[in-house]
Amino acid sequence: LARGGVGATRDGLYLDLALEAQARLLAERLGSHIDVRSAALAVTLLFEGLSLSIEASELRAAASDLVAMLGREGTHESMRASAAAARVRGCLAGVADVFVKLQPRAETLGAALRQATPEALPEAWAVSIFSEELARGGPGFAVSLLLSTYERQLRNILGAEAWQMVSVTDRRLGKLVVVPQERGGD
Repeated sequence: LARGGVGATRDGLYLDLALEAQARLLAERLGSHIDVRSAALAVTLLFEGLSLSIEASELRAAASDLVAMLGREGTHESMRASAAAARVRGCLAGVADVFVKLQPRAETLGAALRQATPEALPEAWAVSIFSEELARGGPGFAVSLLLSTYERQLRNILGAEAWQMVSVTDRRLGKLVVVPQERGGD
């Protein structure tokens, strides 16, 4: 697209926006009405698309983990798929953090625009939810919707509750120690 000049870049941008809108529509319509394999495939495809939109090696590695688990069955494989899904969930949280970091800039820009326009727009409430709406409207939202369905289905296969952590290691018993402050940390 870069070789085609401004027109090709614009077309590529419109294509990207259309694909994001279609992915969101797909995720919202499918909801919880799909089986675990279809959910895994949909999450994988959407997440791979997200990893192309946002430059981050962790996103690509998490997508690779998820792809490796496609089509595999069994308890051990379901545990590994659950771990891969948790890694994807962590990556999605990182993407949302990027949007949250934009909020101070939105506040500053919104205040400047309100002073410069006779209508005092944009309204303060709209600016206050800018990063939340940006995350909700972005490509990670569709992935998150389907990922929730996929994780719920994996927990059902494993007989786990929503609050349980899934690990491929043997059950371990131990003592939880609360550390009020990390020594030598940042």
